[in-house]
Amino acid sequence: MNHILIEKYKQFHTIIESMLTAVRQNEWQIFFALQTQYLTLSEYLSTYDITEILTEDRSQLRITLMESINDILNSQQQLSLLLKAQHTQLGKLIGETVDQQVKINHYHQIATLT
Repeated sequence: MNHILIEKYKQFHTIIESMLTAVRQNEWQIFFALQTQYLTLSEYLSTYDITEILTEDRSQLRITLMESINDILNSQQQLSLLLKAQHTQLGKLIGETVDQQVKINHYHQIATLT
C-alpha cells in the first residue's frame, strides 16, 4: 500500500508541474482541465494518515515521501506566485477597460449634447 501512496504523491507532483507549465505558456484550457485531476488526487491523498511513515527513522519510504512532499510544496509555491501575478495583471487590464468605457460614455454624452 505504501508504494501506491508514494506513486500517488509523485502523480500529484506531475499534475502540479503540468499546471505550472500551462500557466507559464498561457494555456489556460489545459490548466483548468488539470484542476479536476488535481482536486481528485488531492482528495484521495487527504484520506491517508502518513504519520506512521513520517515517524519511521531513516526508512527509505519516509525519505521518498518527504522528497515528494517537498517537491509538491515547491511547485505549488511557484504556481501560486504565477497565478497571483496573472491575477494582478488581469485586474489591471479590467481596470483599464473600465476606464476606457467610462471615457467613451463621457465622450458619447458630450457628442449628443451638441
